[in-house]
Amino acid sequence: HAVRPRSIGSDAKVTCPATARRDCGAERLSQMTGQHFSALDGVALPGPLRVLHPMQAITTEFSPQRLNVRVDDAGRIRALTCG
Repeated sequence: HAVRPRSIGSDAKVTCPATARRDCGAERLSQMTGQHFSALDGVALPGPLRVLHPMQAITTEFSPQRLNVRVDDAGRIRALTCG
C-alpha cells in the first residue's frame, strides 16, 4: 500500500544524528510534511513509529530506528526526526 506524496511543505524540518540518518526514514519521508499523519499508514518503515502531539509527554530514550512524527493540533506533520 503505497503513499502518494502530496504538496511539499516549505517548512519541512528533518533532523537526525549523522549516524542515524538512514535508520528511521526521516529524510526519505520529508515530503510528507504538511500532510495528515495518517498518510503514513502502510508506509514501510525500518523501525517503530511514534506520533507526538502538542504538549504530549514523551520518554527521552534515543532509538535511532524510531521515526518520530511531530504533528500540530490538526494532526498535520510538522517535523520528522529519528530517535
